[in-house]
Amino acid sequence: MVAIAVFFLLMTMIGVVMNQTSLTIRVASSQIDAFQSARQGFNTVAETLSLATLNTYWDYDSPTAPTTYVRKSDLQFLVLKPSDLQSLLSGPNGSFGVFFQAPRAYSTNSSYNQTSGLLNAVGYYVEYGSDAAFRPTQIATSRYRYRLMQAIQPTESLQVFSDATSGWTTNVVKSGWPIADNVIAMVVWPRLSIRDDNTGTKLTQDYSYNSRGTVSVQQAQLPPVVQLTLVAISENAALHLLSGSTPPSAIASALQNKFTDVTRYASDLAALENALLTAHIEYKEFTTTVPIRECKWSGLQ
Repeated sequence: MVAIAVFFLLMTMIGVVMNQTSLTIRVASSQIDAFQSARQGFNTVAETLSLATLNTYWDYDSPTAPTTYVRKSDLQFLVLKPSDLQSLLSGPNGSFGVFFQAPRAYSTNSSYNQTSGLLNAVGYYVEYGSDAAFRPTQIATSRYRYRLMQAIQPTESLQVFSDATSGWTTNVVKSGWPIADNVIAMVVWPRLSIRDDNTGTKLTQDYSYNSRGTVSVQQAQLPPVVQLTLVAISENAALHLLSGSTPPSAIASALQNKFTDVTRYASDLAALENALLTAHIEYKEFTTTVPIRECKWSGLQ
């Protein structure tokens, strides 16, 4: 009788351990599945961003009265703040946008695809809205989500050479396509290496960057590195929160007034995460530092 009692006790203990292990595995698998799309999108942005190029050259500062050589480029690397990006989008956003040129070998002529060196204009940004523009026609109900968007302009349609400002981005976003759902924010921080600038403020104070702009340290130069951060929510959270054309107040308020000053990056990210936790929104944050391979950084202008 004692042996039987011990046997049943051991079996009960083993059953409890197995149930706990099974539950842990299910929870872990659920979290992996929930954020798999965001992780894949994050990797795509980081990989393509590393290929950004400006193809710089040296030329006279003035064609009529030259005094020195300056670095020039016919291409552009651009990081737009949320307020500046909004004018390009049809839906709300609380995210930065990054636009540049990279050799993605994409052409409207399929016989030219994969041709080495073909240049494309590329953009990444986050937008909130329905899937009406890209869902299958058999599905009638709109599905509202935050989405990480990728826009690639084919080689034949490049406008960056004929546009001296940043107007070419208007047509780039027209080719936007979602690569990940439930990404609520993307932060793009152009900076020097930690060794050269441990505060991250020498290239930009507010995250914005324009290689054709008036900031001398940015002119015709790629940033050596870009610190890239994505924040995604789970599909379960999206199902409970996202249902109409207006972004949910819980997420909108969590993003409000964040990431306006690079010196407050850590505190802003912590505040965003705390706001999501307080609202019981399951989230995942992805951060990496992307070296720009074609960067030939120099303090010379």
